[in-house]
Amino acid sequence: MSRGRARKGWVVAAIAAACVIAAGVAAYKIAFPARSSVEVSALLAPGLPAPSTGPAAEWHVATEMSDEWSSLEPERNRLWRSWGFDDGDEYGIVGQIVVAYGTPLGARYGASREWAGLLQHKDIPYADASESYESSFADESHMICQLAQGVVDACSQWRYVARYGQYTTDLSYRYLPLSQEEFKIMIATMEEHIATVLE
Repeated sequence: MSRGRARKGWVVAAIAAACVIAAGVAAYKIAFPARSSVEVSALLAPGLPAPSTGPAAEWHVATEMSDEWSSLEPERNRLWRSWGFDDGDEYGIVGQIVVAYGTPLGARYGASREWAGLLQHKDIPYADASESYESSFADESHMICQLAQGVVDACSQWRYVARYGQYTTDLSYRYLPLSQEEFKIMIATMEEHIATVLE
């Protein structure tokens, strides 16, 4: 084979490889699209509906904190806000955690790991209630209920884990049994805020 033909073969191979890589990158961006880049704090809901099971007291922010491990995991940035009735309750009744990852794929892995961990509790009976809430904005989402009295609609703990591009959020409720409809109103309020920030 002449030197010219060999060089031409290498050029063709390089072009083919570049096309394959470009196609892979394009497919990845379609499968895992990124959302607008925003400050993580902007995704924390400014307020959520107070549960009807609470006392006749003022609903307020109980805790706000950042991820103390963020320096060890630079690809993540996590913030947490909780709401409660009692000033003495450090962790509140309803909490929202927002995590920003470096990529949508990283966020997908983080959300999947969180979701799998919730279902692995051996001492707490959890039920998957994801089918009862369909998010119009999240790329993927899951809702579960810690069973109370064996019914999915009377839960003393609710969790909602969702991913929006490179961001994930975890909304939790822990208190007296709360109806599914009331927890879904909390989710919708939070997602309305997130959609406003990211769109």
